[in-house]
Amino acid sequence: MILSSKASFIHQRIRKNTVFAAFCAIFAAIYEHFSHQVYSPYMICAFLFPVCLGIVPDIIRLKLCKSPKYLQKAGQIYSRHDISHIYEISLVMQQCGIYTFAVGSIFRGILDIYGTTNVLSAVYWWAGAFLFIGGIGINCVRR
Repeated sequence: MILSSKASFIHQRIRKNTVFAAFCAIFAAIYEHFSHQVYSPYMICAFLFPVCLGIVPDIIRLKLCKSPKYLQKAGQIYSRHDISHIYEISLVMQQCGIYTFAVGSIFRGILDIYGTTNVLSAVYWWAGAFLFIGGIGINCVRR
């Protein structure tokens, strides 16, 4: 039962990341169109954060979830209810890190298009790294 809810949770994450990646790509295209064809690599590549850090690993998780060896191991790991909550918290932290990376990339792209800089844009990279790596760390410590 917990494994099926885990798979539905991962399917939900894949849908959210797909919608967010599409939003980032459409936003970048519209923003750069109205900025008189001035481009920024940060703006163009903002959609890659949800794709590379969210969708691809979740598809790999789903493939692993169907293997018999993983199901046996997962049955032992998820036999206690509190551990599955820790797993969900780690995935939510990773998701927040992905969103922070993408929003920071869009913000940096906007600053590049306007031809200005801001020291505070580095906060997005540090916060995104903290959240994403922290989520992975919680998941590794749990095992």
